[in-house]
Amino acid sequence: MNLRFNSGIVRVIGFFCCLQPGHAAQASDAARSTAAATASSETAPGNKAFKRVTEEMDKAMQADSAATQSAPLSFPKGNGLRILMTGHSWVAPGKITLPDIAKAAGYTDHVQRAHTSGGAKGSANSIWLNEHGQPEPTNASRAILLPAIPTGQWDVMTWGAYTGDTPLHYSQWIDLCLKYNPAMVFYVQDGWPTPRLGAKDTPPNRMFEALRAMYADTIMPMLERSIFGDLTRSYPGKVHLIPAGAAVVEMLRHYYAGELPGFDCMAEVNGGKRGIFSPDSFHLSKTSGIGWIVGYCYYGMLYKKSPELIADFLPKGVDRNEDTLMRRAAWHAITHHPLTGLTDKNGNGLADQIETDAAPANR
Repeated sequence: MNLRFNSGIVRVIGFFCCLQPGHAAQASDAARSTAAATASSETAPGNKAFKRVTEEMDKAMQADSAATQSAPLSFPKGNGLRILMTGHSWVAPGKITLPDIAKAAGYTDHVQRAHTSGGAKGSANSIWLNEHGQPEPTNASRAILLPAIPTGQWDVMTWGAYTGDTPLHYSQWIDLCLKYNPAMVFYVQDGWPTPRLGAKDTPPNRMFEALRAMYADTIMPMLERSIFGDLTRSYPGKVHLIPAGAAVVEMLRHYYAGELPGFDCMAEVNGGKRGIFSPDSFHLSKTSGIGWIVGYCYYGMLYKKSPELIADFLPKGVDRNEDTLMRRAAWHAITHHPLTGLTDKNGNGLADQIETDAAPANR
């Protein structure tokens, strides 16, 4: 998939979990025009559907984080990875689906300890402040990750990129983790370009080009400029991208090519029942099972193996063809994205870097 594509199509919005007005002003004219020329307030992210979906997801994440406080602070090294996670609602699909994927792949000792929250409250810095007793007004302060890190028995930490992130927001976590386990590796999940409801009248061939351009011309450069440039220089070989956004773009391509016959819409609005996006045209659909693609991206990046190699596993409610395409899209995004650090030149489903990586999954 060629992500470097320029387009002046209107009626799409960018990566709200990553992009703020200051960043948007630095984007290309084409990207800014697509973000700005949108429909009515009825179609904006602040609509009723968006509020309902985000409130439901935030409530679930708050309950999960509260329950995690009583979980063990450490686990002995086994055949799976021990992962500390933070993030917002766009991270939730990966957090939820990854354990089942890892188990199906044979990693019975895969464990996760997560502190997540909706919107800005789930950013890397907000979670850091929360754990230090400085929560958002609507959040309770919870020390979930900080007590676990000093055990030195965690292999990986992940975050979801958010508006206004700076390298410091990540390095404060990284420095603490490396103090207790110098072998830890870190991953930042990107986001996907999202359609406004008013984009339904845009010709399908132009709609996909616009969404792809938004990812290539706005989201990727912003991540490179605001986060990855400094982090990769400061921590060589330690910080990588989880390219969920690139994988979603690939599934959008399949949709517009007519290769997802079980999907009757791009976003589940105006009668649509099974699409890429939920009724708020912002989060991934829960109905179609498309959220599994985020879990496949996490699995492929963290374990450095293609999810296509996992046998005898099919998520509930997901068509076999759709699942095959999601696994393939995830691995393609992982091995072709410049910020992941992984390749698969011989196409055997194992990252070329797997033989030299010290992660327990690679034994």
